[in-house]
Amino acid sequence: MAFTTMIVCAASSLLMILALFPAKTTARWCFQCNSMYDPGCENIAPNDTSSEYYKQCKDDDQSLKTRNGREFFCRKIIQTIYDREGLKRVVRKCGFVPHKLPCYTYDSEGHDDIVCQCFSDSCNSAPRLASPLIAWQFGSAAVIALMSLFR
Repeated sequence: MAFTTMIVCAASSLLMILALFPAKTTARWCFQCNSMYDPGCENIAPNDTSSEYYKQCKDDDQSLKTRNGREFFCRKIIQTIYDREGLKRVVRKCGFVPHKLPCYTYDSEGHDDIVCQCFSDSCNSAPRLASPLIAWQFGSAAVIALMSLFR
């Protein structure tokens, strides 16, 4: 019985690791839009890969000069523009110079930005309910539950 429990735990752990760390792909697909010009940009449903804003990240003149082989990732910026009565603007785009924090704030004259970056396809849509920490907690609970079944 102990051997069966060990196999179930190992298999569950492997599946959890594979789910949380997707395979590296050669191309990154992100939502790319600006709510100033694109009315649907503000409210994109999670994983809506049929959206007109879901596009493959591609080099432009700037990234060709400075990317130096770094992988693309997705970015979402929420701007609050104070001289326009607190207008909120959403910008979704590709990035290639990551910040050390997954989300950070940037204060500039006239507006504040909340910038978040993520590293999987379509991850810069609307906020998700599950985070990696929650996934680990549910995964751990599942392993414990499976272990108790095989006692």
